[in-house]
Amino acid sequence: MKIEIEKLRDKAAEVAEHFANRADFYVRSGSEIFNLNHNDFLDVFTEQKVAEDYLQKFQWYLDDSPLIGEFEIDIKKEAADFKERFAAFLNAIK
Repeated sequence: MKIEIEKLRDKAAEVAEHFANRADFYVRSGSEIFNLNHNDFLDVFTEQKVAEDYLQKFQWYLDDSPLIGEFEIDIKKEAADFKERFAAFLNAIK
C-alpha cells in the first residue's frame, strides 16, 4: 500500500504544480487578462489547494504521522477519491 500511496503523492505534487503554474500565469498576465479569466483562476486555485490537501494526507500516511488517526483519515478512500477527482489529469500524464 505504501508504494501506491507514494506514487499518488508524487502525482498529487504534479497536479498541484500544474494548477499553481496556471494560476500564476493569470496573475502575471496583468489585470486585463486576470479579470477576463477570474472564474477560471478561482477554479484553478481551488484545484491546486485540493491537490495540495491530498499531497499532505499522502505524506502523513507515508511518514506514519499520528495525524492520520487524529483526523480519522481513511487513506484507501482518500486514494480512491484522488484518482476519481483527477482521473482526466492522471490519464493525460501517464
